[in-house]
Amino acid sequence: MEKIAQWLLDFVKAAPIWATVIIVAAMILSILLKWLRSSSFDQSLTKTTSRLDHIHDVIENRLSQLNEALKEAPETAGIIVKEHEEKIAQLESKFSSLRTLIFDNPDQAITIPLIKKDIDGIKSEIERINTQIGWLSSYNKWLIGVMITLAVGVLGLALSIILKS
Repeated sequence: MEKIAQWLLDFVKAAPIWATVIIVAAMILSILLKWLRSSSFDQSLTKTTSRLDHIHDVIENRLSQLNEALKEAPETAGIIVKEHEEKIAQLESKFSSLRTLIFDNPDQAITIPLIKKDIDGIKSEIERINTQIGWLSSYNKWLIGVMITLAVGVLGLALSIILKS
């Protein structure tokens, strides 16, 4: 230890800037080593280890749940497949009836889009009429309000004439 101290003193005398840098670096290194050996580092390492253990347990639980779900999957998959097969059969029957309608009577197949177009036109006409009915209702409210106001005014005028005479 004395040899190191003497060497440092000799070095400081020879190159004071480099000596200062080396001493500061040595001090920082000693502080880091002290921190690494301290209990806070051990505590943080213990906390990290416990967190990793917890994560490991959660993953194991999830894997066991997935394995159980996979064991039950063939039973539920059969039920789901049956439901889908029934829906597919219904769609096939609807499609075949539509196909027979189109091929058996092409005139009806052509009239269906025309009927839809007419229905859309009727819907737009109904919306236009509903808008006009709303406007007419608003107009009637104003008209009735004006009529009531005029009636109250005329009645007031008549009362004032009757009371003055």
